[in-house]
Amino acid sequence: MPFDQRAALVLHTFGGCTHAETGRILGISESAAKVRVHRARHALVEQLQEWR
Repeated sequence: MPFDQRAALVLHTFGGCTHAETGRILGISESAAKVRVHRARHALVEQLQEWR
Protein backbone atom coordinates (compact mmCIF):
# COMPACT_ATOMS: atom_id res chain seq x y z
CA MET A 1 0.00 0.00 0.00
CA PRO A 2 1.43 3.39 -0.91
CA PHE A 3 2.59 5.59 1.95
CA ASP A 4 0.04 8.34 1.25
CA GLN A 5 -2.84 5.88 1.58
CA ARG A 6 -1.32 4.19 4.63
CA ALA A 7 -0.78 7.53 6.40
CA ALA A 8 -4.39 8.59 5.80
CA LEU A 9 -5.70 5.23 6.99
CA VAL A 10 -3.64 5.27 10.18
CA LEU A 11 -4.57 8.85 11.06
CA HIS A 12 -8.28 8.38 10.40
CA THR A 13 -8.96 4.81 11.46
CA PHE A 14 -6.46 4.22 14.23
CA GLY A 15 -5.67 7.79 15.24
CA GLY A 16 -9.27 8.90 15.48
CA CYS A 17 -8.81 11.98 13.30
CA THR A 18 -11.67 13.25 11.19
CA HIS A 19 -11.24 13.42 7.43
CA ALA A 20 -10.76 17.19 7.76
CA GLU A 21 -8.05 16.75 10.42
CA THR A 22 -6.37 14.04 8.36
CA GLY A 23 -6.33 16.35 5.35
CA ARG A 24 -4.89 19.22 7.37
CA ILE A 25 -2.12 17.02 8.81
CA LEU A 26 -1.20 15.63 5.39
CA GLY A 27 -1.58 18.96 3.58
CA ILE A 28 -4.41 17.79 1.34
CA SER A 29 -8.12 18.57 1.07
CA GLU A 30 -10.76 16.80 3.13
CA SER A 31 -12.13 15.10 0.01
CA ALA A 32 -8.65 13.87 -0.95
CA ALA A 33 -8.28 12.44 2.56
CA LYS A 34 -11.60 10.60 2.16
CA VAL A 35 -10.45 9.14 -1.14
CA ARG A 36 -7.11 8.01 0.29
CA VAL A 37 -8.78 6.35 3.29
CA HIS A 38 -11.27 4.61 1.01
CA ARG A 39 -8.56 3.36 -1.36
CA ALA A 40 -6.41 2.23 1.57
CA ARG A 41 -9.27 0.22 3.07
CA HIS A 42 -9.95 -1.37 -0.30
CA ALA A 43 -6.26 -2.27 -0.72
CA LEU A 44 -6.13 -3.69 2.80
CA VAL A 45 -9.15 -5.90 2.18
CA GLU A 46 -7.56 -7.22 -1.01
CA GLN A 47 -4.26 -7.93 0.75
CA LEU A 48 -6.01 -9.75 3.58
CA GLN A 49 -8.06 -11.86 1.17
CA GLU A 50 -4.86 -12.94 -0.61
CA TRP A 51 -3.29 -13.79 2.74
CA ARG A 52 -6.03 -16.26 3.76
